[in-house]
Amino acid sequence: MTVRIRVITTQGRARNAENSRKGQLELLFQRLNLAHTRRIYQDLADRAEKEDWSYRDFLALRLAERSGASASKRACSALPAGSLPLLQDH
Repeated sequence: MTVRIRVITTQGRARNAENSRKGQLELLFQRLNLAHTRRIYQDLADRAEKEDWSYRDFLALRLAERSGASASKRACSALPAGSLPLLQDH
């Protein structure tokens, strides 16, 4: 009979916990249809950590970006519905 002993270091536990949190965030982003946030959140989080932002600063920037993206998307969606003449090169 062979007995296997698995040694988990503190670093290993921390890495597993971080991977678990990332997986949970990915699922939440998908459920909430936040594709853009899913693509950029890690870079934004790294920037916030590097520049020592507060949670409030991080959230304010993210919400402002999300609000701007939503407004832009609505405007682009409304354009085809309008009866604007096509632009032609002269």
